[in-house]
Order: sequence, then structure tokens, then C-alpha cells
Amino acid sequence: MEPAPGWGAVSGGTTTFPLDALGQWRNCDALYNDPNPKTTVLGYFGDKFNGQTGSAGQTPSMLFFKKAGTNTLINYSVMILNPAPGKEGFLSYQNSMPIGTSGTF
Repeated sequence: MEPAPGWGAVSGGTTTFPLDALGQWRNCDALYNDPNPKTTVLGYFGDKFNGQTGSAGQTPSMLFFKKAGTNTLINYSVMILNPAPGKEGFLSYQNSMPIGTSGTF
């Protein structure tokens, strides 16, 4: 069976999703144009976090933010360094999230 054109393909245990299959690609820089003051967002997983790093920076735990009203997903890929117990997770780029932004994690 062949994958549908323009969608992910599996080869040798690796799944590839070409950027043109994802629709309009935008960098997280899209949030910088928001005039509201910026803050850093911390996403805690508690005892459900698995920070074991795989190949190419892939981790078993991942956190995404979908801003309301835009077709954009933001991957929070920076792990919180030296977290307190129960505070394991990811954070946004420093001072990059506009205060008052609506969306879903």
C-alpha cells in the first residue's frame, strides 16, 4: 500500500512529514508581532513526564500550544532545567508568549 501523496511516509522505521504536507508553515516568530507584553510559559507534566531524549532531539513527552484563531502549532521543546520534583516539563522561549493569548495546550 502506498501512502497518499503529500502525506507522511514510513521508511525503515522512520516517519517523514514533508513541510508542504502540513499546510502553511510558520515559525513561532508569529507571536512576536503581538503588541501585548511577553512572558515565559512553563508546562508542567508532574509524574507523567518522560524526558529521555531520543534521536534528533525527539522526546517521549512533548508539549504543543495551538493559538486560538490561527492555524499554528507551537512546539515547546526546551526542557525545564533542574526542576523541583513534580515540576518537570517544558518552557517557551524566554519572554516570547504574549500575555492574554488564548489557546489550547
